[in-house]
Amino acid sequence: MDYPLPIRCLQSLTRRLPRPALTSSLLLLAFLTALFVVTGALFPTETLAGYDSRLQITGQFLVFTLLPPYLLACLIVQVQATPGVVAAWQPC
Repeated sequence: MDYPLPIRCLQSLTRRLPRPALTSSLLLLAFLTALFVVTGALFPTETLAGYDSRLQITGQFLVFTLLPPYLLACLIVQVQATPGVVAAWQPC
């Protein structure tokens, strides 16, 4: 059975890690937080073009930092909870 690459990665994560949703989400959260802190988006010193205030930049930082780990955790939990869904995706 040849599954798509993201599903194969999720399946290998669920086999190797004791809590794959929590572990992978925390790793992604740490990476994104470090990325945004290094680029200066967490505490911007100046207002960029297209933004009215620096709080808008910080709000966008929060959305782009917190949403992907949450969605990844939901996807991993869904793949763990319903293995029949992944089997249903394969062609007959």
